[in-house]
Parts: sequence; C-alpha cells; structure tokens
Amino acid sequence: MAKSLAEIFLRINPGRFYFLKCILEGYDNLGVLSAIDGRVGLIRIKIVSHHLPVLMQVLADLAPVIKKQ
Repeated sequence: MAKSLAEIFLRINPGRFYFLKCILEGYDNLGVLSAIDGRVGLIRIKIVSHHLPVLMQVLADLAPVIKKQ
C-alpha cells in the first residue's frame, strides 16, 4: 500500500530549529524537518499522512517554546 505524504509549513523561532529537529527525531523520526529560510524561521515538515494527528499534538504542546517572537 502506498503511503501519502503531507507537508506542513510553519514559522518558528529560528533559535529553536535544532530543538524541534531533536524532538521529531526522538519520536522515532516522526517527520523530516527542513529549513526553508532559517533567518526568519520558515520551516517545512514532511510526514506520512497517518501520523499527522500525532505531529499536530506535539506541535501544539511545543507551541509556547518554539513560537516566533
């Protein structure tokens, strides 16, 4: 069965990029994080669609820590 991929684009605090990357890796590589524009904190997360609810919960929990100032 083919798995569909989703892409999420977010703007976060640029200083929190590696923190978020480590969290996603700690969740058994929940998603693949890429910097689109590291200076402004624009990122992309690629994820298998059926893991999207877990990712959204993780991002909601981390929002106070990673949000753009």
